Formats: sequence, C-alpha cells, structure tokens
Amino acid sequence: MAQGMKEFLEVVHALDTAVSTYVKVMEDGKIDFADVQHLPQLLVAAREAINNFNQVIVEVKDASPEEMAAALVAVVALAKKVFSLIKHD
Repeated sequence: MAQGMKEFLEVVHALDTAVSTYVKVMEDGKIDFADVQHLPQLLVAAREAINNFNQVIVEVKDASPEEMAAALVAVVALAKKVFSLIKHD
C-alpha cells in the first residue's frame, strides 16, 4: 500500500530551495557575507530532506500512479527552473 511521497517531495523541495538560494545569492553577481541571510531557509529544507531520506526508495517503490504523476510534475517544474538559469548565447 502506498504511503505517499512526502519524503521524496521534501528532497525535491530542498533542491528547489537550493536553486532559489543560488538565484538570490547571485542577484548582485558576487558571493559575500550579505548572502548569509539566505542560508537558513536552505539549511531547513536540507535538514527536512535528509531526515528519513532512506524512505524515499520505499515511497517510490510503493507509489500509486497518481502519486508518481504528482511527483513527476514536481520534478519537471524543478527541471524547468534549472534550465531557465542556463544562458544560451
């Protein structure tokens, strides 16, 4: 029986938070002490993703088609966000 995709989605959220943090940090084109303000949100998301990370495989293995579809939507949204940062010259 599927138990949901909570842990998997927390990993996706942490990766999304990492991308968002990168964008915020690089807004001024440099990394400096002022960027420390962006770390707490990233650290909280990373901690949540790491807690019970071992359940991700179980979740994916036991996921229903609907849960897998929802997870795929989250992964595709993250991929779009990452690819939007790649500059094409």
